[in-house]
Amino acid sequence: MIEEYRDYLRVKGYSERTVSRSVRTLARVRAYLQDMTLENATEDQIQRYVVYRGKPSSPAKKGIKNETIAQELSVLRSYFCYLQERRIILYNPCERLESPCYQKGYRRYVPPDSQIQEMLYAMQPTRLLPRDRAIIELLYSSGLRAHEAALLSVYDVDVARREVMIRQGKGNKDRMVPLGREAAGRIREYMELLRPRLADRHEQALFVNERGHQ
Repeated sequence: MIEEYRDYLRVKGYSERTVSRSVRTLARVRAYLQDMTLENATEDQIQRYVVYRGKPSSPAKKGIKNETIAQELSVLRSYFCYLQERRIILYNPCERLESPCYQKGYRRYVPPDSQIQEMLYAMQPTRLLPRDRAIIELLYSSGLRAHEAALLSVYDVDVARREVMIRQGKGNKDRMVPLGREAAGRIREYMELLRPRLADRHEQALFVNERGHQ
């Protein structure tokens, strides 16, 4: 199944770097499960794998960084969604697992979740409120740069898999970043309730203005 998934990612247009990283992650998890196949993995087993990856392999070595673990969870979540869509499995064992927090890039102040929620509910109730809330949750959840969020297309965000594809981002490289549960919900709400009333069917930009354009 991993080989089929690799081919699927290539057809979808993912970079070879992303495809290779996904295949390596899936092979690593399959090795951890030993005699069990990935298709039969449970939520508890995936959680144990995450804990295992975070533990130091020896007193002199540190565990895997949270950023790497978050990326691996994103790969697993995407793979299990792929299996769900093909009715190979009934549920996604990563669905309820939250990605660990990690420091993105240079050191900066990150407000606590409670402060973000207070800001969201204090926003003025304008027509574009669902869009603005979705943008804030996206930036907070995934650590995207503002210009990266502005350039997203509707095809770059998968709320079911809870992941975002950044095309030609930092260093002109594609990268996949995990999407938090709240952010995925806000984006789904915006795409279902507001965006169809703003943009015509030819507009590909995810976030549009009142005139329906980027």
